[in-house]
Amino acid sequence: MDEVCKAPGRVWEYLNGKGECSVSKIKKETKMPDSLIYIGLGWLAKEGKAVLRRDGGTIRVALK
Repeated sequence: MDEVCKAPGRVWEYLNGKGECSVSKIKKETKMPDSLIYIGLGWLAKEGKAVLRRDGGTIRVALK
């Protein structure tokens, strides 16, 4: 459960340092499981802190 609570912060820290990127790049570089990445992204999007957009077959993410 602790991992779930920390997921949004880990994703935010990554995006804050790297800028806009794909979900696959977040997964590759953070080594987080898909489920935790999507939990983190969902929380950040719900709170208005991140924007997700589809770019062809890729989902790209950026902080607001």
